[in-house]
Amino acid sequence: MEILTVYVTIDGGFTVTGKDTVTLVPFHGYAKSHLFEGSILPGAVDTQRSHEGSFSLSARYILEGTDKDGEPCRIFIQNETGHDGRICPSIVTDSKALAYLQYASLYSEISPSDDGVIVRIYEG
Repeated sequence: MEILTVYVTIDGGFTVTGKDTVTLVPFHGYAKSHLFEGSILPGAVDTQRSHEGSFSLSARYILEGTDKDGEPCRIFIQNETGHDGRICPSIVTDSKALAYLQYASLYSEISPSDDGVIVRIYEG
């Protein structure tokens, strides 16, 4: 079941190449679902790393908005490439209504958009 959709606008990027290639991709955007609506706070970044044909990402950001009960809250999301190549998010939130997401089995799917990506987070 889809629990959250995050609309990401990419703000450029910075790359360094040595034994690996690492790119930091700052971004902004917003999230919307039946559980939460809000915006990505400043400081969001996706770290993309390539090494000998393998690729990993680690995106970290905080959303600020309202939960399904209309209460103000924040949600920290860390999306990382798992051992199986699947993108696995972890969540920390101060929302009582969404607290169960901190312990839920979650996965993400990323698709391109005109100015960035769309991140869909699912439970299951």
